[in-house]
Amino acid sequence: MELGLRWSDVDIKRSALHLRRALTRALDGALELGSLKTCTPRRVIMPDSTLRVVRLQRERQRLWELCAGDAWENDLDLVFTERDGAHLTPQGVSHQFRRLVRRTSLPTIRLHDLRHSHATVLLEAGVSLHVVSKRLGHSTTFMTQSAYAHVGVNEDYNVAAQLDRLLVWRA
Repeated sequence: MELGLRWSDVDIKRSALHLRRALTRALDGALELGSLKTCTPRRVIMPDSTLRVVRLQRERQRLWELCAGDAWENDLDLVFTERDGAHLTPQGVSHQFRRLVRRTSLPTIRLHDLRHSHATVLLEAGVSLHVVSKRLGHSTTFMTQSAYAHVGVNEDYNVAAQLDRLLVWRA
């Protein structure tokens, strides 16, 4: 989840997110919008399921703003906020994620591991390394390849099975 995502970065008509900035901690300890830590700014197309959640978040936030009135704090127009418009903190989101995971039968993972899972699922589904690398914001496909070299261990078996189907003589 990119806590620096602003509503101006969301293009609902094109199902796109423009990832440009992150919520970072300044030297004085205050949270501010800064550049993405290790990734390049990029446009990511959302699947329909995510688009529905983003639309729901927009409506939910509009209701929160009405209820908060003058106490509304979202002057940065952030997509993800507290109910009063205050920005979320990375530590708070990670803590809430850990609590949610503990309530399920899922294996314990960090929030950042969802990014890794996203890439792994795409690569295992046959999405090209170039496309996955671009979605992740990696500057090179080598970076993606080195991080996800373990993906595709069964790919060689799949290729062999495909070759079998293509090359077997039909009598």
